[in-house]
Amino acid sequence: MRLRIASYNIHGGTDSEKRPSLPEIERTLLEVDAQVVLLQEVDRRLPRSGFQDQLRVLGRHSKYPYGAFYGRLNAGPFGFGNAILSRLAVHGWRRLPLPSTGGEPRAAIAATLADGAVVWCTHLGLRDEWRATQTEALAAAIGPPPMEAGLPVLLAGDFNAPVEAGEIQQLLARTGLHVQGEDDGPTFPSATPLVRIDHLLARG
Repeated sequence: MRLRIASYNIHGGTDSEKRPSLPEIERTLLEVDAQVVLLQEVDRRLPRSGFQDQLRVLGRHSKYPYGAFYGRLNAGPFGFGNAILSRLAVHGWRRLPLPSTGGEPRAAIAATLADGAVVWCTHLGLRDEWRATQTEALAAAIGPPPMEAGLPVLLAGDFNAPVEAGEIQQLLARTGLHVQGEDDGPTFPSATPLVRIDHLLARG
């Protein structure tokens, strides 16, 4: 089975000039036409984004029947974090809090698809020592590569580091994940990208 996967940091539904841009994000998702979309920096009913549930809006307008949100910055119905949208049936969700030794609390969310493939979405911290503990937790959750061919596993998102960073290399070594699509070019800063910090890692 071939999958088209997209990973997108939507910056709370704003563009590079901090202007609200949810309709443009919807159009982008429709153009990309991925079966599974991994989103970072998603607002849920926050005042700054007009109290919208951005995951619900994007799922409805971009034709994704399955979706789940997980953020560690929550207060009642309000939240900020990662989300997954899928056009494929999802048989289960997993929410993984990541260690937060400093800075904003981080997390990962995973969807188990109908064929058993597991797709993870994450957004790592800004400092290498924070990311090191977070990638350790991700490696433990994903597990080492199986002795024989196993079901596909994919991890994507905003890693806030180039793939050459030590903590990312340790994650690859422990999980058997391989970097995909690095020839697609830089991703940060969004207005004039110079370095790639958003990655797609997969095995199986």
